Amino acid sequence: MPSPVPADRAASRFRLPIEPPTRQLLIASLAAIAGACQLFAWALARLPWFFLVLGLFLIGIALAIALAALVRHHRLRWVAYVGPAALTVARGNRRKAFSWTEVAAVRYADFRLRVMGSDGRPLCTLPVDRTRAADAGAGQLRQAIQAQLDGSDDR
Repeated sequence: MPSPVPADRAASRFRLPIEPPTRQLLIASLAAIAGACQLFAWALARLPWFFLVLGLFLIGIALAIALAALVRHHRLRWVAYVGPAALTVARGNRRKAFSWTEVAAVRYADFRLRVMGSDGRPLCTLPVDRTRAADAGAGQLRQAIQAQLDGSDDR
């Protein structure tokens, strides 16, 4: 899948690694299988209604876990371009560009990279996956933004 290209070709591209939600999807699939077994047992062996309720509950829990894992995984997908003219953040088909006059600082804490505006409010908050590789990548992105801010102060 091609990533969106910024208007400035000299921009540095940062796309942090995201760990796939295999553990959550495995738990969801096992819960769905257990729920389906409960439903089959209820239907075939004429077991009490408790097995029907438990099976439907397990399938509902499985769907909720799978949906939450996929939403979280999709939310972590973003690409940042640090260029001489602007910082561009692309999420899917949406793209936001912030000129360096708008950006005052960048902070990285609690696995969130916050780009702060000149008025003190965050311009954008980028969630980071809780892995060492993503943490290191977020540190590199913060350093690149900070270097660009320090360089723009000299102009």
